Amino acid sequence: MLRVDNNKQPSYILVLPSKPLNLTVLNVTSTSITMSWYPPKNQNGAIAGYHVFHIHENQTGVEIMKNSRNSQDSIIIFELPNLTEAEYNSALF
Repeated sequence: MLRVDNNKQPSYILVLPSKPLNLTVLNVTSTSITMSWYPPKNQNGAIAGYHVFHIHENQTGVEIMKNSRNSQDSIIIFELPNLTEAEYNSALF
């Protein structure tokens, strides 16, 4: 969004999109997670990609960040090597 004041330089306001909708885990293997979601209700512009943060439950594992730039942006397969049987926390932004 652009805000203009006649006495000042134009200023830009960054408006973030809302969260993706209906995140669903479709499949988990020892090396990948397949997830699906719908774009946010309020995109506030073009969506350039999505970030997935994946952290082991005890917070000692390596944080893995993936950026999806798939034009479909609805079903994504993330390759995550060396997964072990445990609980993980994932967040999609």
